[in-house]
Amino acid sequence: MNNITPHNNIAFKAKYVNSSQILKFNKEAGEYVKRNAMILEFDPNNKKDLDALVKVAEKWGGAKFGDDIAYTANNLYFNKSNPSKERIFMLTTQNTNYNTPDVKQILGIAQTSCDDGYSICVDYLQTKPNLINRSSKNGKNKEYKHVGEGLLNSIKKTFSQKPIYLYPLPEVTAFYERNGFKEISRNPVKYKWTKELSI
Repeated sequence: MNNITPHNNIAFKAKYVNSSQILKFNKEAGEYVKRNAMILEFDPNNKKDLDALVKVAEKWGGAKFGDDIAYTANNLYFNKSNPSKERIFMLTTQNTNYNTPDVKQILGIAQTSCDDGYSICVDYLQTKPNLINRSSKNGKNKEYKHVGEGLLNSIKKTFSQKPIYLYPLPEVTAFYERNGFKEISRNPVKYKWTKELSI
């Protein structure tokens, strides 16, 4: 990824996919309220899109999956090949002027792939590190909640007619189970979601 130098004023041709619901903390009310977030798809063949994705990964301070997604986008851009049909999505609170994204409003990114033309695999899902659902050390409420869930709901909506698979790390299996995924294999650990399973 040394070939890429992100610019301060990033412009990209992000594609609107759908919207998803997350929670934002309302300081006056002292509680979380629902709000919509936009789901956009990156075009990794576009240099400006790639710069934006690399910038996000850098700002997130080495978040593992953020770096992995940026690495994939880098490979797709320079190799001009996509045999696994990888797609990259982001969840943002920005709702206008998608050609000039505000990197500060990007709260989550995800990568999917399709090896067989029939099913989808969620390769990586990364929430902005300071929003990961762990108890706050300083006692402050996080600004947003359910970002990972919102991004996952968008993926389920986008690929609702296909089975979705993933290979979760042990510490996040409960998250996927809460979101309708069922364990189908233990070695390796593999989960599956279908529209019918979630009803």
